[in-house]
Amino acid sequence: MNRSMFLQRLRLGLYGLPEEEIESIVQSYDDFFKEAAENQLTEEEAVQELGNPKEIAEHILQKTETTEEKRHATSRTSGQQVLIVIGLILFNLCIMIGFIGSVFGMLFGAGVALLSCMVAPLLVLLKFLLVDGALLFELFFSIVLCGVSIILTPYFIKLCRFLFDALKRYIQWNVRVIDGERI
Repeated sequence: MNRSMFLQRLRLGLYGLPEEEIESIVQSYDDFFKEAAENQLTEEEAVQELGNPKEIAEHILQKTETTEEKRHATSRTSGQQVLIVIGLILFNLCIMIGFIGSVFGMLFGAGVALLSCMVAPLLVLLKFLLVDGALLFELFFSIVLCGVSIILTPYFIKLCRFLFDALKRYIQWNVRVIDGERI
């Protein structure tokens, strides 16, 4: 492996860091190659001395992540953290619990309505067979309701999945705020 290939692989391994930081790191390794050439080392010998560029990049990324985690952990004092947790609990209790309860109550009601519309033709047929008969209008209306509910069911399922995903994301956001990540 030569100098340009080493630097290219190092640059690829550092993907995700800010561009200025990547350039600084690559420049320092490029300077190492220049010093190695001055000391009569070939590019291949310099690469062997440095090691695998992928491992070097992983080590640099781990150091960067550890430094960021320490910076985030020390960015808030424990008093600020307690105030944030108390505020988040109060907000969730006063506002979000009522909102979430009403949304899921409406979902439950809509689900019961869809299900009852789907079984309406069976109930009309039971009435026709067991009781004194049913009007054709009742049968027609129950079949129409059944068809409408069958058409609306996939949309209802998509809405339920969306709302459950939104609730999951909201809970994850709460956890991130409590852990001290940026909002």
